[in-house]
Amino acid sequence: MAAAASSEEELRDWVHDAVQKVKVVDVHTHLFPAAHGELMHWGIDGLLTYHYLISEFFMVAPADIEHEAFFELPRSEQADLVWEHLFVQRLPISEAQIGVLTTLQLLGLGELARKKDLPAIREWFEAQDPVEHTRKIFDVAGVKYVVMTNIPFDEREASKWLAGPGKLDEPVEQTYDRSLFRTALRIDPLLKGDWGTICKCLKQAGLEESLEGAREYLRKWAAIYKPEYLMASTPADFV
Repeated sequence: MAAAASSEEELRDWVHDAVQKVKVVDVHTHLFPAAHGELMHWGIDGLLTYHYLISEFFMVAPADIEHEAFFELPRSEQADLVWEHLFVQRLPISEAQIGVLTTLQLLGLGELARKKDLPAIREWFEAQDPVEHTRKIFDVAGVKYVVMTNIPFDEREASKWLAGPGKLDEPVEQTYDRSLFRTALRIDPLLKGDWGTICKCLKQAGLEESLEGAREYLRKWAAIYKPEYLMASTPADFV
């Protein structure tokens, strides 16, 4: 049995040490492993185009930058705009902005951040191996594993798991580290009543376009994903 703390200061040190060492689990992310190609968002451009930062950007963006035009830009150009208006022209003080700077500091890029040298920061990230970088990030952040958001009704995401469109009986062997990335089965189209999207997926999988077909579709995907849990976001008018 551990000895009792002899003072308030010692107890504070114990608690601080325990918090620093504990590994956390992030149960709801939109992160994907490097094996899933373009679905993996990482690097400085991925940090700067986090949706909180995009919302903050539009609070101060010039009037001639419209939402539609912004989202048509390549991710790197979106990141350039966010960096310029939130980190160069203004003092970054929001939680999301400080989060970016803290991340850069912990990765050893604090000096480049202070110089506001985005090209050099981008160059550093481009030199990293995505798989090894992921492991480093998990270690630095003290993360044991994350749970992805897997949507079987999204064709781009589904393609990473199947030998071909709709081939639910031909899953592709996953090569990513499943001890770091776990799955969750998201079923938003069902609660939204998006029968068009549902029927398209059922037809592609050769299943009956009915509620029973939808049930079978989810059963098959549950067998493929082996998810931690079922997730869904309800629409504003959900009854």
